[in-house]
Amino acid sequence: MNKTVLLVEDSPDEILLARRAFASAGLADCLRVAENGEAACRLLQEANDSWPAVVLLDWQMPGMDGQAVLRELRRQHGCCTGESALPVAVLSSSDDPGDITAAYAAGASSYLRKPVDFDEFVQLVRELCRYWMDLNVMPASRGLA
Repeated sequence: MNKTVLLVEDSPDEILLARRAFASAGLADCLRVAENGEAACRLLQEANDSWPAVVLLDWQMPGMDGQAVLRELRRQHGCCTGESALPVAVLSSSDDPGDITAAYAAGASSYLRKPVDFDEFVQLVRELCRYWMDLNVMPASRGLA
């Protein structure tokens, strides 16, 4: 299995924070970054079936936002559902019920509130990676088993 996390995040400060959190969790080598939605879709299209264990998607980005990314992934690859499922976890500071509902309606596998406290963020990273890389079982036809 490909034990990487693709972070889709437009903010350089948030990318730096995520890199620090992954490093603090002992998972620095697992993190890949796409700096916007278009880059993420392009990277995943070029990856064929060698997808990351999970995509960690910022919901509120300029241009192609998280909702548009999820819809594009579903349209292009059908990769949000079925045997070729690509787990996509939305990471957002928003706790707006409308955002949460929209994320799941667009095909999100999970919706995570971005912690304000750094130590809590490190713990979220550990638990996210443990679940999607070690505990979750994906179909063999996904090409990652």
